[in-house]
Amino acid sequence: MTPNSQSVLRLLRQISPDPEFSSLRHIICVGDAAATIAGALKEKGFELDVDKVRTLGYLHDVGRLIGPGSEHIINGYNYLKEQGFPEEYCNICLVHSYPENDPACILSTPPDPVSERLIFDFLPRHAYTLSEKIVILCDLMCKYKVMTIDKRIVDVLSRHGTWEGTQNCILAILKLKAEIDDMLEYNVYDLFPEIAENL
Repeated sequence: MTPNSQSVLRLLRQISPDPEFSSLRHIICVGDAAATIAGALKEKGFELDVDKVRTLGYLHDVGRLIGPGSEHIINGYNYLKEQGFPEEYCNICLVHSYPENDPACILSTPPDPVSERLIFDFLPRHAYTLSEKIVILCDLMCKYKVMTIDKRIVDVLSRHGTWEGTQNCILAILKLKAEIDDMLEYNVYDLFPEIAENL
């Protein structure tokens, strides 16, 4: 059966029934923001299933609901596989923290090449879909509300610190935003007037 946003949201609320749980609030924000961008791109003629993009957004951090945040990428992927989700839905767990096909392209806390070998094997050979790129961007625009990327980067780095690959990752994030801006033919921030309230 093909997942949809409502069935996935029910699943997430069963895993984490507290609606104020921070990871759940972030997940919902990412999914809803991703759907907004996908809808705008669809109006521009891009072939996108808006509900599928929302669903991927809702699934990207499922690993944070079932175990330690430091292991959420692999845990989320394995959990969705065990639940019988199609591979393309499981993959969002592996790609969402990496704006480029490189395990070193992450803001902080690079993956362990032993315990997280799957990331090193998967990322370099994976062709990112537009749906995945939208979710990656929204993960970097959302905490519990939509915000600018620079504010979100400060939020992440203030909690997790930096490492030698942080600068390259920031450049990749800005490149990804520019790619989406070019597709829209306007600044993606224009889709979210609430950003002004979160400055």
